[in-house]
Amino acid sequence: LIKHSDAGWPPEEALAFEEMLYRTSLPLMYNGSDRVGNWELSQIEAMMGLAVLSDNVTLFNHTVKMWIRRFPSYVYISSDGPKPINPPLGPPMWYNQSVFNASVDGICEETCRDLGHTQYGLASAFNAAETAHIQGVDLFAQFQDRIVPTLELHSQLLLPHARPSPLICHGNVTVNEEDPTFEIGYNAMVNRLGHSLPMTLLHLQTSVRTNPNPLTHFMVVYETLTHGAPCPKCP
Repeated sequence: LIKHSDAGWPPEEALAFEEMLYRTSLPLMYNGSDRVGNWELSQIEAMMGLAVLSDNVTLFNHTVKMWIRRFPSYVYISSDGPKPINPPLGPPMWYNQSVFNASVDGICEETCRDLGHTQYGLASAFNAAETAHIQGVDLFAQFQDRIVPTLELHSQLLLPHARPSPLICHGNVTVNEEDPTFEIGYNAMVNRLGHSLPMTLLHLQTSVRTNPNPLTHFMVVYETLTHGAPCPKCP
């Protein structure tokens, strides 16, 4: 927005910024990460932003392909079978989750680690998918069968006094933080694709939209401002 508006960013400075990112950051992200999922999904989000900033169609397409490979291995649904899909790089890290069937649809690779890192991973995935949507690639529609259950499951786990099923993390889920996120995913699923997500709406209404001072150093703090209004005919 700053680059392509009259905000006053000189073209030579914008180009220098892009070149710095290509020189220092992109080599660290381009091939992905063998660490746990929120790392690679964060890299994908950053690269997609760089691709759009620099009008690089090749990098954008590369990043979309990375998202398509990584997201299904981060969010489990029962159609995957009795085991989650393996990530493209590195070993799967499910933190002792042992049940994989329809009763845990939507569980994430990091759910049994803690819900803070899980929210980081999902927020990065949804941010990247929203950027792709603006560019004409609808990852939300393509992967709605995973996004709907993961939003509903984790929103329910984040509700006050939630009691996880013993099938989820053996009944012990660590809620180490609540980030002001899920607005982007909710907007795409409900306002654009017509799903009903009652647990996600309840979480947003009780914990996200009512928070007068959401404290976070990450990329989720403005989601309610940008995506929180009802919009039945959103493009």
